[in-house]
Amino acid sequence: MQAALVQRFDDIGIPAYGPYRRPTMEDLAIALDFARAVRDRIPEGVLAVHCQHGVSRLAAVALAIIADEAGPGAEANAVAALLRQDDDARMQPNPLIVSLADAALFRYGHLGAALAAVCPRYVAWRDHWRDIALDPGAYWEQARRVRLRPRRREV
Repeated sequence: MQAALVQRFDDIGIPAYGPYRRPTMEDLAIALDFARAVRDRIPEGVLAVHCQHGVSRLAAVALAIIADEAGPGAEANAVAALLRQDDDARMQPNPLIVSLADAALFRYGHLGAALAAVCPRYVAWRDHWRDIALDPGAYWEQARRVRLRPRRREV
């Protein structure tokens, strides 16, 4: 049996940033319900999670699914299971999705804390979005100017 769930949201770590669509609790709930239904139908099956770059949204949604299956109190084990899949050491789970997972699974910050304890890329990404959250308009304007700036041609 094959099944697919397509979700569309941007890789932002705060509720609003320019024209981008943030991940919501509803997005996460739909992903968790889908994973549970697949797991119930095919207990030995494989669930693949994919996103455009495979380092942030994918990692956070996969962590939520792994943590849901592992159960409360196994947050460190869930994080370890996720990071074992990170052969290139590139994952930096989306901090907004991780916080949504903490809330949806009633982990009260333990999932984010377990991840922060062993994944410095996550901590840097989380702190980056915390800085942006202080003044998202200014950061967005700066990013827009950088994108619109003409590039110099090397001779």
